[in-house]
Amino acid sequence: MKNKLFRRIITGLLLSSLVISTAGCGDKKDDATKVSAGGATSSSSQEAVPAQADDDTLNIAVSIDFNTVDTLVAYGTEIDILVNSVTEGLFYYDENSEVQPFLVSSYTHPDDTTYVYEIREDVVFSDGTPLDAEDVEFSLNRHLDPDNASQLGWMFENVESIEKTGDYEVTVKLSQPDASWQYTLATPAGNVISKDYYEAHKDGYGTSEGGFIGSGPYVITSWDTAEIDLEYNEDYWNKAETEVDFKKLKFLSIPDQSVVKAALESGQIDLTQALSLDAAKELKSKDIVNIQATDYLGSTFISFNTTVDKLSDKKVRQAIAYAVDKETILNDIIGADYASIGKSQLFSSNISNAYPDIWGDYFDKENAYSYDPEKAKELLAEAGYPDGFDVQLKYVASDSTSEDVSLYIQQNLAEVGINVTLEGIDSSEYSTLRYGGSETREYELFLTYWGSDYPDPIGTITPMYYSTNNVAGGSNWAEYKNKDFDKLIDEQNSAATPEERIPVLKDALDILAEDIPYAPVYNHYKVFATSKRVDYQFSTMLLYNIYTKNIKKAK
Repeated sequence: MKNKLFRRIITGLLLSSLVISTAGCGDKKDDATKVSAGGATSSSSQEAVPAQADDDTLNIAVSIDFNTVDTLVAYGTEIDILVNSVTEGLFYYDENSEVQPFLVSSYTHPDDTTYVYEIREDVVFSDGTPLDAEDVEFSLNRHLDPDNASQLGWMFENVESIEKTGDYEVTVKLSQPDASWQYTLATPAGNVISKDYYEAHKDGYGTSEGGFIGSGPYVITSWDTAEIDLEYNEDYWNKAETEVDFKKLKFLSIPDQSVVKAALESGQIDLTQALSLDAAKELKSKDIVNIQATDYLGSTFISFNTTVDKLSDKKVRQAIAYAVDKETILNDIIGADYASIGKSQLFSSNISNAYPDIWGDYFDKENAYSYDPEKAKELLAEAGYPDGFDVQLKYVASDSTSEDVSLYIQQNLAEVGINVTLEGIDSSEYSTLRYGGSETREYELFLTYWGSDYPDPIGTITPMYYSTNNVAGGSNWAEYKNKDFDKLIDEQNSAATPEERIPVLKDALDILAEDIPYAPVYNHYKVFATSKRVDYQFSTMLLYNIYTKNIKKAK
């Protein structure tokens, strides 16, 4: 099934030599359109879309496909924008990255492990059925069920039970105090779907066959693997408090970044992060679109597979960290407007903004692993590798910045005797390496990235380092295991106040700085391009809080 936007751009911009199709579809044109559950249509029509967007349609380009759209996989900025247009959460992150109630009218915390949530009684799904505690109970328990392999399932690791305790009341009991639970339900893990709709469309739910509905302001009207169209629900339950500028949304899967750039230049795309850094810099210099670079507590880093013999030694990992010239990578490849130098943690010092007095100068004193090839050679010799060794580094082939950084890392490591073979991989293998579980992590070194799940160190160090999060759907990509670290994470969860919790977190971070299972290269900012007809300001928690209903037309 051809991507319609690709075909239009190819024709309009005379890129006649570029032919792009989605996986699993033949070349034969099929104009049949079928209606799927939920009112959306699944169409393979090759009809071209207009050369320019109409005034009421917001065109959003993403690099992912739309085979599955569900809260279970809502763990990335691109999919979250779509999921949050259709479904809504119990809580949300506001523009200051603070948690605010939404579908919850109030809640109590009667003891350290119990949360009682009162659900709003005026909410209805887009099919007109009411949203109640049964839907909330069902939605949250889907993440709790390991058989669902939810990408957000790790957030529920300390949940003992989720039960409906009234028509509009849900009680969550934790197995132990969990400091991160205060943030969880402001992510798509707290988004609510209709239990009745799911059970009626169980076999194809979250696909074009079964559909996907929620209580959000938009409904899906057309769906294939390359494009999803949405329209504003005129019967939206919260319309009195919501002023929507764009009544239609068009999500387009465009994995080729050069095509995204061309679409932005020609005014066919209004919002995207699926843009190479070089293209963003060029477009910013030409003032063709608006470019925003936001520190979202993210990091680009080398992931070490600690189950590989030579990489199980922390001295080897430290040596590689010292061998990488991060300052040159920042200045010559990335640009200081788009990142800051990585040190030993997978986030910038801005993670401490919530409690600066308690954190003090901790991050100023953090081990920076500054470029020191001689130190790297010493550590390799101490580890028993005075002459270095051979190793493989995987990176995403379609990302030109990742390729440039990987090539420079290859050069750096060669200078200390480590011979690196580079392997560019596609997005499917990339996802498998990250979320497939221990048996699928077939790599030695892996250049990848992470953005903190919460505005708190726990939003990174629990999913990325806690030993049990190496399972399918989990994010312990390094297969890291340290009992002392796990114990400290458990201890900080039980702390009653930030004053008690943060000193324990510091001890946990000290362990990570020493063990370095991931070697940060730079703290990257999330770069978004928007057309000149869009007015929107991105904030730190943009992983979760980009709400299309709030995107305005520029005046």
